[in-house]
Amino acid sequence: MKILVADDEPAIGLIVTRLLQQVGHEVVTAEDGQAAWELFQREPFQMVITDLVMPGLDGLDLIRRLLRDAPSYLEAGGALFAEIGEEQGEAARALAVGCFPRAQIEIKQDLSGLDRVLVVRT
Repeated sequence: MKILVADDEPAIGLIVTRLLQQVGHEVVTAEDGQAAWELFQREPFQMVITDLVMPGLDGLDLIRRLLRDAPSYLEAGGALFAEIGEEQGEAARALAVGCFPRAQIEIKQDLSGLDRVLVVRT
């Protein structure tokens, strides 16, 4: 699977990249949301993993762009994974349903047990 990882902290991006590569995925990294957005428009990805707090185009704005425009870029069978705030679950789900009416949309727990990961499978 070809995965785009956006994180402004190089150590975090490296850890995520290595973990994904160890299980056989092709990983492309971006140092911020703007770089991720530019890559997303040029290359097909099956999954996007993004940090929320980044300089410039932050993760939330990247998520908004992805949800708005991903139907024309995301490969069929692909997925978006986005970190969301604790209280943003239903609003994020509603936004995703509006953008991907036929997608499977879930809110999953992060490693700390909080419902903070939006998963959209096309």
